Amino acid sequence: MERFSVIFLLTFWLFAAEQVKACDTNEKDQGRIYVGCAIVANLPKEGWETHKARNFTNPTKEFKCFLHCTFESLSFSKNSVIQTDDTMLEIINKDKTLWPEMREVLKSCGDKNKLDNRCENTYNLFMCLKQHPKLFPW
Repeated sequence: MERFSVIFLLTFWLFAAEQVKACDTNEKDQGRIYVGCAIVANLPKEGWETHKARNFTNPTKEFKCFLHCTFESLSFSKNSVIQTDDTMLEIINKDKTLWPEMREVLKSCGDKNKLDNRCENTYNLFMCLKQHPKLFPW
């Protein structure tokens, strides 16, 4: 199990470096969250890079659940509801002039995703937000 964890840590450290710099969660903590979520979701070690290379199309169930775990663990969402408070917006994008537009997009993307499957909802939300790279620079 320890070797398995080390492999995940190395693989997902790249993912952690690419992600949003949370104001109250340092990079080391974020890295632990990504690794922990990969393990919980049973995402293979090459999971993030493989999905990124395919532009996140045709994702596995494990990848969708990895995203859900990550969003919840970083407090981007709570009980599958995206958060739009100022703290979350600052974590995602520090340009406060964009926050009103970000709130609209978050609401619109969130309203479209009312499925029973939390992992599917989070993936759909992620893909919707990716359509707005100026606002959500992931």
